Amino acid sequence: MRRLAFIKKESAVVNFYGALKRFWYLNDLFGEYESENRKPQNLNSILLLCLYIRENSDYLDDLPNLNGRQKEGRRLLRMHGKKYKGKYPYQVNLDKIKERVRKLTGKEEHVIVKNIIDIQNKLMNQFLDVEMASSELGAYIQDLYDLWRGK
Repeated sequence: MRRLAFIKKESAVVNFYGALKRFWYLNDLFGEYESENRKPQNLNSILLLCLYIRENSDYLDDLPNLNGRQKEGRRLLRMHGKKYKGKYPYQVNLDKIKERVRKLTGKEEHVIVKNIIDIQNKLMNQFLDVEMASSELGAYIQDLYDLWRGK
């Protein structure tokens, strides 16, 4: 919860695209967006961007040509937006999870195990994206602070 609060608070002041522009070698759009003063609309958008990087960075890293990698990165970003229709797929609602678990009472063992694994996967995916967003944003804020201090 603290990381989510940190992301919400700081991204209202600091442009999250600035935090992602260090991934310029994967997708040069983040630096462009920051220079145009575009910002991700909300936490949902930020988590979708982290999911995009998590899903595509290994593949893009393996492409040998920088221009080709950036072009493919832009194409994948467009496809990513269409795939998820602008909605972060791993959003966790604890009340819904509690209700889902309550409904498992008396179910067969394989149904219970499948549901628990589904819940665990959703929680893990959100954790990974929140962790990435808060780490990247925190590091970017530290970089800005260091620049301000003349380091």
